[in-house]
Amino acid sequence: MIRALSEAAVASYCGVGNPFTLGEIHAGETVLDIGCGGGVDTFVAAFLVGLTGQAVGIDATPEMLERARRNHLEVPLARVAFLPASAEDLPFRDQRFHVVISNGVFNLIPDKARALTEVLRVLKPEGRFMIADQILTGELPEDSAARVASWAR
Repeated sequence: MIRALSEAAVASYCGVGNPFTLGEIHAGETVLDIGCGGGVDTFVAAFLVGLTGQAVGIDATPEMLERARRNHLEVPLARVAFLPASAEDLPFRDQRFHVVISNGVFNLIPDKARALTEVLRVLKPEGRFMIADQILTGELPEDSAARVASWAR
């Protein structure tokens, strides 16, 4: 699937993991990608759901949405949409999606409890939330320079 993407699309990827390893996505399903960035995970989801499914990427950063939309011009998949939205206030009806994915975004969300409540609201009853993210193990160093120096560990 990645080979089908343009070089520019692949270069815009900045996830921290692979949420697709956490479960299957089936043809015909609807997938929401929270914090879609340049759209790479949204495109992968679109390949998986096929012509009868839909993949929607949201991002709160206008520049990232613009990049995703430019990438979409080079990867003209049907039934893909990119919309401005915050994870804390999802603009979708209840039980709209079979799967919600997120890659390296939840750690950046100020109100994680509200965002999770929104995810659960838009998921169908048997829906799946597949997330790849960073977590802190141990104590957070008070010194910001030490935090930066230990980031890649």
